[in-house]
Amino acid sequence: MTLFGRLSEKKNRVAAIIARGDAARDQQDWSTAISAYRDSLDKDPERPGIWVQYAHVLKENGQVGEAIAAYRQAIGKRPGDAETYVHLAHALKRQGNISEAAGALEQAVSLNPSDIESVEELHAIGHPATLDRVKSSGNFDGFRPATAESDRTTDPFELISLKTRFAELETEKRASHDRWLEQQAEIEKLRARSNQQQAEIEKRHSQSAQQQVEFEKLQARSRQQQAEIEEQQVQSARRLAENEKLQIKSGKQQVEIEKWQAESAQKQTQVEKLSSQSEWRKAELEKRQAQAKEQLAEIENLQFALKKQEGATSAGTLRLAALQKQHSDIEQENDVLGEQIRGQQAEIEAQRKALEEQTVSSAAQQKALESERDTFSAQVEKLRAEIDT
Repeated sequence: MTLFGRLSEKKNRVAAIIARGDAARDQQDWSTAISAYRDSLDKDPERPGIWVQYAHVLKENGQVGEAIAAYRQAIGKRPGDAETYVHLAHALKRQGNISEAAGALEQAVSLNPSDIESVEELHAIGHPATLDRVKSSGNFDGFRPATAESDRTTDPFELISLKTRFAELETEKRASHDRWLEQQAEIEKLRARSNQQQAEIEKRHSQSAQQQVEFEKLQARSRQQQAEIEEQQVQSARRLAENEKLQIKSGKQQVEIEKWQAESAQKQTQVEKLSSQSEWRKAELEKRQAQAKEQLAEIENLQFALKKQEGATSAGTLRLAALQKQHSDIEQENDVLGEQIRGQQAEIEAQRKALEEQTVSSAAQQKALESERDTFSAQVEKLRAEIDT
């Protein structure tokens, strides 16, 4: 809470305590009034009017000594108030301290020379020293106390008239004093009401200041949220740009995969072509092996025939040699063809394995790209949803 708010709250509490004391005083509940006024003065001692009210209720409760001390506190805080000196004098008279009461009345008269009642009290308590000052001021309005033996009258009617006048003056004095007390109480009520109104105004000012602070906090929070929204929009735009880059990259990788697939298909075709050639050469080898077997059988037949015909001609011998040489050539060709076929088969097997590995790798890459594409698609949808909200 701000300093202004704390001061306003303090004034409100003091005003409420004073109002409680005024209510107790009006009901002549002196102990409650004393407690309330004392509490208010503990919280705010710079209130001479409350010191006077505190002294009044103390005096009414029979605590004259404490009332005198309270009157002196009020005089110390507001020394130009003649009425407070009069109240102090009454309390001192009630205590039996006539000399100090006369001094207080003298101070009241010096502050308010037209206060005839205080002059009369001074004369009544036998303190004529002040009368010279009163006479010189001329502020005694028809009241002329006896100051010398020559001034005294022996006319009984005049004495009765003077006594009657004096009684009337005393009655008027008490009535005036009662009216003053009522007016003073009304003034204090008005002051308390004014204090309450002032406290209410200050409370409203405090509430207005607090509302202004809250409004400024809301504005700052709104600006912060706007900045966060703009930052999220920038991040969303960046993520969308990154997603587009990733989509382009994914497209390029898809082209690479399709290119690898085309190359794989081409190599597969080559493998199949090589396999076909290998099958053809294998069939040719089997055909030549069959011819070699036939020639070998023919050679064996000729040898067997030659053994039977030891006297055969040289033409048969030549024919046998030619067949043997032809058989040897066929075997050599068969060996060469066999080596070629085995080499082609090994090459075909190696190419087939390479194609299988490349196919597996291409499938894994395609699956990874599809998974990455799905992830990016989900992120894009999430970003769009965030932007929409």
